[in-house]
Amino acid sequence: MKKINADLRPCPFCGSEYICIISLVERKYVWCGYCEFSGPSGKSAAIAVSLWNRRPHEQDRMAHESCEKDDSGAKNDQRRI
Repeated sequence: MKKINADLRPCPFCGSEYICIISLVERKYVWCGYCEFSGPSGKSAAIAVSLWNRRPHEQDRMAHESCEKDDSGAKNDQRRI
C-alpha cells in the first residue's frame, strides 16, 4: 500500500506505510491503519507529523511487540495507544 502523506515516515512499530493524519476539532494526530498505533497529538498537522517521525525508544518498541498478534492471528486488545 502507498503512504497517504509523503512527509510521514513508516510506522515505527510495524513498518507499515498505510498511515494518515486524523483531524479532530482542535488537534491532529497520525494513525497507522495496519497496527492501529497512534502518535502524539498536536495543534497542527505539521506538529503531529514531526512528533510521529521521531523514532521510539527500544523499550517502547518491545512493549508494543508484546501486544501484537497471538499465535491464532487475532489482535490482542491491549494495544499501546
